[in-house]
Amino acid sequence: PEHAVALDFSKQASEKDALLVMRLRHVALQAVDKVRRGMFVLSDYVSCLSAVPDQPSDAKPPSELDGSAKKTVAVTRECRDAVMWTLGEMCVACSHDDDPNPDTRQGTPNKLSQKLLRELGAIDLVMTMVDLPYKKGINLQWMGDSRFKDVRDIGKRAYALMRLCVLENESNALALYKHVNVIRSHLGMGLGCTSALKEIFADKRELLQKVKDDLIVQFVGLVRSVRDARFLDFLQTICRCKGQPYTANQSLVCKHLLVANADLLPIIRIDKSLGGEVRLGIHLPGTKEADTGKEFWIDVAKYSKVELRGERKQDLCAHIMEASWGQLDPQQRIVRYFIRCLELYS
Repeated sequence: PEHAVALDFSKQASEKDALLVMRLRHVALQAVDKVRRGMFVLSDYVSCLSAVPDQPSDAKPPSELDGSAKKTVAVTRECRDAVMWTLGEMCVACSHDDDPNPDTRQGTPNKLSQKLLRELGAIDLVMTMVDLPYKKGINLQWMGDSRFKDVRDIGKRAYALMRLCVLENESNALALYKHVNVIRSHLGMGLGCTSALKEIFADKRELLQKVKDDLIVQFVGLVRSVRDARFLDFLQTICRCKGQPYTANQSLVCKHLLVANADLLPIIRIDKSLGGEVRLGIHLPGTKEADTGKEFWIDVAKYSKVELRGERKQDLCAHIMEASWGQLDPQQRIVRYFIRCLELYS
């Protein structure tokens, strides 16, 4: 059966009004109601944060919290469980996948849920919520401090939702792109926003046209600071569109990474023993052995070892590419960095 929805949201934009007054099937009506209920929870958290006075903060966290920072932490602690659950439910609704974990969920997009998040204003609300704590006495540089774990957890879950929200959806990506400066300010702060930013551009030609030098320079700077393969993955993503090369961005990446910062790229060495055995070694400039101080080289061959992982056999190299960054040891991170560089070259 179909139902006529008659709700008075006079301040909604015309696109939202059209959604709210058109006739909907029962399943769509339920989806609208679910998103609305979730937005009420998020709006409540935003309202509580908005009541905290704005206050600038230093890069170094204080030993004792006071003022707006203390109030923000308290508000976030009180609202955390409800906000995390709500964001998690939105993540699950936004995609079709067997993985129940909203932070690692992939799958295919749920187009109806994505559409509702955009047309009901959830994208703008979530991005307001993500950025607001950093105007209320808390500094982004503090996210490694355990006292701000609740703020960090909400930010990471929110970006997981935004990633799923724009997956294969150019309209949503354009809506989220309005907040690109906020997202860029959060890069490298442990909020997991790189994946969301990557999905904004992935296979979306209109968005890829918006890539400029300053974005490439920022990512090259992030690579230099932490040698994180996830930043290389972003650069690889913006160099192609639907399986075809996107030459304008390829040129930008070559200019700012391969030419201007070639010292960030791994070095390859092929060794041949007297017995004719050939070994491939890789070295990431700047890495050294802890005990001797000599250049640190990795023998790639040892990562071809096949092991039983769960219910399937998998070589170590494949595991390194599939595991989360936090699950990898320093050597495994170098291997993944090396492979991402090879993929970027191609």
